[in-house]
Amino acid sequence: MQGKKLKISKSHQAAWKSLIHAYRAETFPQSLLIEGLGGIGKKYFALELSKLLICERVTQDEACGLCPSCLSWNPQEGSPYMTWLTPCKVVKSGSDSALATRFGKAMSEKREAILNNPYDLHVFQSDDQVYMEQIRKLQADSSFARSQNHVVFLPEADRFTKSSANALLKILEEAPPSLYFILTTSNRSGLLPTILSRCSRIHLPPNSMDEILNEIKTDVDINIDPQVLVHL
Repeated sequence: MQGKKLKISKSHQAAWKSLIHAYRAETFPQSLLIEGLGGIGKKYFALELSKLLICERVTQDEACGLCPSCLSWNPQEGSPYMTWLTPCKVVKSGSDSALATRFGKAMSEKREAILNNPYDLHVFQSDDQVYMEQIRKLQADSSFARSQNHVVFLPEADRFTKSSANALLKILEEAPPSLYFILTTSNRSGLLPTILSRCSRIHLPPNSMDEILNEIKTDVDINIDPQVLVHL
């Protein structure tokens, strides 16, 4: 999907505007959970919010795209002002350095897949999870000790083990003001109540039929009768 200009869907504009208002009022939640059905654009929405939070010169309702922080954004890697905590599957054997390398490779693959297509429902497998080793790495990350805003992105936040979720809770409770957490989920019941209690929540509705039709017509460049989708 790289090369195609994406944008916040009309169905999600109300949620976007409410968060822009919170940002301008300096009441943006430090921990935000974005929930909704799979494939509707939660990850894309979260990435655009991340760009907004790390931007040094926010325009009317989006990141400026021109400041040093915005220009640091890499289509394959994201931003150095952003940490990804993605569920993955890693065989936990061998030396600590070998294990760290496997975790790094697994998370990089997930990150690249999301950046390539944030709407892809097949990035994560059923047995992917967030391990304690990933939380320890997050705790040890020295890049948070700065005045520049930093975002931790946690897609599929219901994939934490109980121990890793409890460890995350401690990080949420002790985070400095410049550190933001953006979580996404299609399964809120999979999160610990204590995690939910630390997060402000915003629900993204499904995209409208008109939006879906417009996307299809844009992609395949043909006219489609809306009645065709009645039976899908």
